[in-house]
Amino acid sequence: MTPAMPQEASALDSPEGRRMEAALKATGFSYGRSQDQKAFIVLFSREGEPNRTVNIAPVPSAVGPMQGHLIYSTIWRGSNPSQELLSTAMSAIQKYGSPYLLKAQDQTYIRFGETFDINLVAAEPTADDPGVKPLKDMLYFVDAASHAILLEVRKLPAEQRGEGSG
Repeated sequence: MTPAMPQEASALDSPEGRRMEAALKATGFSYGRSQDQKAFIVLFSREGEPNRTVNIAPVPSAVGPMQGHLIYSTIWRGSNPSQELLSTAMSAIQKYGSPYLLKAQDQTYIRFGETFDINLVAAEPTADDPGVKPLKDMLYFVDAASHAILLEVRKLPAEQRGEGSG
């Protein structure tokens, strides 16, 4: 029998991660964990559209007293984005905030996101906690902005969007 390898602790199980989970519970949103256990996920739906996933991931380091969580949505992922796709996506994203680009293994990710300081929320928040409303607002904002950005990207001809997906 092979001994089990120790599991790497998930950042979601850190004190900041547990605090974000309590805050998500207080928002009333249905949420879960990503398959890789690196982010919480909230699904948003629109009639006639595929569900959009908004991810909430702890930022690895704190800046001063801030304990950031990146709230983001993937606009596109694939192996080789075209210049037209990058230009369109970056232009659309900059209307709302900052782009988040990531290259991992053989995939490139174009994302839109904002940082939320979990210290705005009480350690054991309720729906009435003053920090819960800004979290809900940010989740709605990231979803709505990501949807608008995706609509801009969809205007590109298929050959310029490439083989990726949003």
